[in-house]
Amino acid sequence: MSLPTPEARIVDFCKRRPVVTLAQLRSALGLASITLRRSLKTLGCFCSFNHNARYYALADRPRFAANGLWFYRSIGFSRHRTLTRTLVVLVHDAAAGATPEELTQLLRTPVGNLLALLARQQQLARRRLGHRVVYLAADTQRQEQQFTQRLENTATSATALALPATLSPHSILPLLAEMIRSPEDSIDQLARTLAQQGIPLKPPDVQTILAFYDLEKKEAL
Repeated sequence: MSLPTPEARIVDFCKRRPVVTLAQLRSALGLASITLRRSLKTLGCFCSFNHNARYYALADRPRFAANGLWFYRSIGFSRHRTLTRTLVVLVHDAAAGATPEELTQLLRTPVGNLLALLARQQQLARRRLGHRVVYLAADTQRQEQQFTQRLENTATSATALALPATLSPHSILPLLAEMIRSPEDSIDQLARTLAQQGIPLKPPDVQTILAFYDLEKKEAL
């Protein structure tokens, strides 16, 4: 009678456990690490994207949510397998892009350094909104859609929470967009440009909005 293959032994061991470590498999099955890694790959097992990739799950074990993530306690697995690929997909699919804080909370692991690396590699785009950084899709058209949505969300939230009632999102959004198009314009120049567009924001209104978003803008010379 032939002995069970390493793959069969791994499956049998993992059936009783949601996740396992390489050390557990090595101790229980007496197989070398190189054999275990090869067999885990053959079986299509998922490797955790956090906890230093220590944990494995059988291919049919994860019950992925709509965003492609599955957690067993604090251990995270992704339909996209690697953390790098997961971040690229999550950012691309986010209607308004995503901040490092939002992604860290979602993935339950720090991702700021990896996001910065992906931006340098041009796999993601990175823009500033006040003192916050927003990551966006690398595709230019998708990127603009996301940033516009982020501006709308931020403007609506700001108006509801703190800005004077006279400053509606309909006036805040064009101002933020104009700052992106013309970053060197002074407060007075921005106010004049918006007035030409039929948006009656006076320089003090512009200053109030910029102060709320912690944005700096030079005064007219």
